[in-house]
Amino acid sequence: MSDHVKVRINPNLKAEVLKAAEAKLGVKIASEKDALRALAQGHRLSNPVLAHLSAKGLIEVDDITTLDTPPGERALFFTLITERGRRVLEE
Repeated sequence: MSDHVKVRINPNLKAEVLKAAEAKLGVKIASEKDALRALAQGHRLSNPVLAHLSAKGLIEVDDITTLDTPPGERALFFTLITERGRRVLEE
């Protein structure tokens, strides 16, 4: 059984999620490709961004939520860029 988690996120949150990632990284993230590039370069992205990319099938994440995680939140850990994600990066 795989430890990888499929996460669903409201598609209407895409712009808001990418804006939050921009603020955290201090770089412009105009697309999912930019977010994938940031991950490939070793940047850490927020849980909503990871959840969005995972829901699109572009990355895989592990759910590392513990008792220390704030109530109502989930802690996600980026594990790999999927083949679909690699194709997006190569476009």
